[in-house]
Amino acid sequence: MTKEEQLNAEKKELKLLTNDGFKIQIKNLWGKPKVYKAKKMTLGRLFKLSKIFITMYLDENSLNTNDLQEQLALQYQSVLNNLDKVTKVVAICFTDNILISWWIQRQVKKHFTAKDIQYFAQNLIKESDYANFMLSIALMNGNRPTKAKPIED
Repeated sequence: MTKEEQLNAEKKELKLLTNDGFKIQIKNLWGKPKVYKAKKMTLGRLFKLSKIFITMYLDENSLNTNDLQEQLALQYQSVLNNLDKVTKVVAICFTDNILISWWIQRQVKKHFTAKDIQYFAQNLIKESDYANFMLSIALMNGNRPTKAKPIED
């Protein structure tokens, strides 16, 4: 790895650690590119996203089959069933405005590739930090996994 690549990797990691978020570029109504920066992943935003995530469906049995025809059918069905949900997730991350949300969803459908969505999903998972939320629930939970040793023993 060259020094420049190492420096870029460190900058990327620093951005992630400082919660600098991630960005997408979409054309506005006049065709000029506009950069949208992801909003802070608050609990309300995580709630909205989670409501969409749990409704997404993917048949993992068909995905793991050796039958190519079944795999292709699954891919087509996945796009058909989940595309609107994916574009809604993208829009929720960048705005709370209904009109801008509609525009972002439309532009994502027109210009994003599957690779763009994969990159977006990876960044979203990093930014969402569901692990810390789960840890906070575990800490607030009254049921402890270990019991205190009685004094009598």
